[in-house]
Amino acid sequence: MFKSKVVTGLDIGRSSVKIAQIERRSDGLHLINWGMKEIPDISLADREEKILTIANVIREIISDKKMKISTLISVLPRELTAVRRLKIPSTDEDEIQKMVKFETERSLSLPLEEAEIDFQIIEQTSAPSSEILLVGVKKESIDYHLDVLRMARVKPEIVTLSSFALFNSYIYGREIEKPVALIDIGVESIEVNIAKDEALLFTTSIPIGVSLPNQEIKKEFEQLITEIKRSFEAFKAEPYGEEIERIVLSGGGSKEQGIDGRLKERLGVAVEIINPFQELKVSIPELNQDELAPFFPVAIGAALTGVLKESKGVNLLPERLRRERRVISKKVIKITSVLIVLLALLSFIFIVGRGLNQKEERLKRLDKELQVMRIEADKVQRVRLRLEAIKSYTSQERDCLEVLRELSLITPRDVYITNLLFEKDKSINITAQTQKHSTAVEFSNLLEKSSFFRNSQLKYSREREGPKVIEPYMKIPFITIERETESRKVIDFEVGAEIVEEF
Repeated sequence: MFKSKVVTGLDIGRSSVKIAQIERRSDGLHLINWGMKEIPDISLADREEKILTIANVIREIISDKKMKISTLISVLPRELTAVRRLKIPSTDEDEIQKMVKFETERSLSLPLEEAEIDFQIIEQTSAPSSEILLVGVKKESIDYHLDVLRMARVKPEIVTLSSFALFNSYIYGREIEKPVALIDIGVESIEVNIAKDEALLFTTSIPIGVSLPNQEIKKEFEQLITEIKRSFEAFKAEPYGEEIERIVLSGGGSKEQGIDGRLKERLGVAVEIINPFQELKVSIPELNQDELAPFFPVAIGAALTGVLKESKGVNLLPERLRRERRVISKKVIKITSVLIVLLALLSFIFIVGRGLNQKEERLKRLDKELQVMRIEADKVQRVRLRLEAIKSYTSQERDCLEVLRELSLITPRDVYITNLLFEKDKSINITAQTQKHSTAVEFSNLLEKSSFFRNSQLKYSREREGPKVIEPYMKIPFITIERETESRKVIDFEVGAEIVEEF
């Protein structure tokens, strides 16, 4: 299974090219694109012309369907390969790989230096031993196939066998408890594959087929029946052989009118036409599943080879190309890793830079806010000082009024206050007049006894002849009604006292 979520399967047949693209999503496998196009008659063309013609068909499908190909799995037809089932005395894949090289020439009749080989393990026992399907193809056949793909400007990750692709297409979403014959009826050959459980047990190619587009069988129908029976008998003769329970038809020949019914009648086995779309999620409106189903199992099975972990298959891509793919893959991984690191570094720099810019902008905003706060603080301070001044002034006014009120209550009737001075040291200095020294002393004593004053002291007292004076005849706190009298003896005196802060 590849890292790419979209895998493309390519089936180059004798008469047409089929391409299917499958995407692996969280809700299952989706057929996201498909294409099919007939190959013009190239029976008389030379090798280069054949390659160019088929490559053009592939390119036309890719262009018309707007396909983007990242992972491609191509298919070789069974008729071009040699396949043998072998028992190898080992269960280690590396050891099996070495052993099959010695089996190639003997079992496949192919010189090792002229063939590309691979194998698929069918069964392993504790002996230890392994049952494998050994697959070989002549290098000239694989080179021709790769030249077509190269001319079409596509690179395969895997070149597998049509038998395995057909098997993967049918087995997906199903369980096969009894042997099932997967028979692909093509233009020039018929492919018979027998599968059971999760393994392809038997495969063969019969050089007869049907002629498209007129759907006429080339050989006598009896010859077709005979060859299929021979294949079934060959399978039953093997130690693992059993009766075939069901036949599943695919390929253009399966579209021949009534062929499934005639095969069922002659072979006595249930027959059905394959539907490779059945287990896939298909949301392509123009796809006529009933019409196209027999043509697409190999292309879809090839794509499934790259999508499913449990898929079966071989890879006949030459070893040198596999090494190139591995080297390229490693380089891509390295480059990708470097790019990821660079992107991470750039992201970090961007995030840090953006963070610094944000912090700088925030500091600027805070600085502006601080300046505004300073201005507002200055305003508040000025207001506070004004309020304190007002409070102080109000308090002083209140204190003065209270002191004056107290003085109006305790001042003797014949004492006339001529001057009143509030000192900064919270004291009061009173200048007054009276006619008796005793009255001045009495006034000083009254100040001392008052809860408003303390440390009262008579500073001086002198007697003089005064002019006419205005004396009060009615005194109410803060309001005095006065009258003029005759001149008399006047005593000027001054008395001081401290004002109690709390009274």
